Amino acid sequence: MILPNALARSLRTSAQRNMRTLLRHAPTGQYFQSLEKWTTTPRNAHDFGFMARAFRFVNKTGFADMEVILSFHHLDQAAQFHV
Repeated sequence: MILPNALARSLRTSAQRNMRTLLRHAPTGQYFQSLEKWTTTPRNAHDFGFMARAFRFVNKTGFADMEVILSFHHLDQAAQFHV
């Protein structure tokens, strides 16, 4: 099934609003907030918006032992990927 462009955009936008893409330092459990600030609260963490952006950021900064966390608001669930 092929969706009209407007409907496809609407579905993507809805998914993006309901999901946050976060970075977490695995050993400490702290989430990236800014270059000089980390937080233990996912709500205060920086949202990269897309997994690819988070992966590029980790690659560029050289941070080790990082996880990409996909946090879903409406389900109160998260998926994690080791970078």
